[in-house]
Amino acid sequence: LSCTSKRRQIPSWASTRFPLPGGPQAAAGSAPGLVARCHDSLVDATRSGVIISLCFYLWAAFHYFLGSIGLVKALADARKARGEA
Repeated sequence: LSCTSKRRQIPSWASTRFPLPGGPQAAAGSAPGLVARCHDSLVDATRSGVIISLCFYLWAAFHYFLGSIGLVKALADARKARGEA
């Protein structure tokens, strides 16, 4: 038995090209061990996705912070060049 998605069957090329230990969901009537492996693989995939998304958000926040420092300096230099206080 293999794991299948409730919405659609996983194409055979995907299951051989991108193997998942147990796949997203065990087929109905599967052995308890297969159901546990399918659940574990879904939990691991979700955790990895959340961690990767969090890294992108942290990267973006850091670059906004760096940009704000540069923007403050650029505006101060522009005021100085125009002779403003």
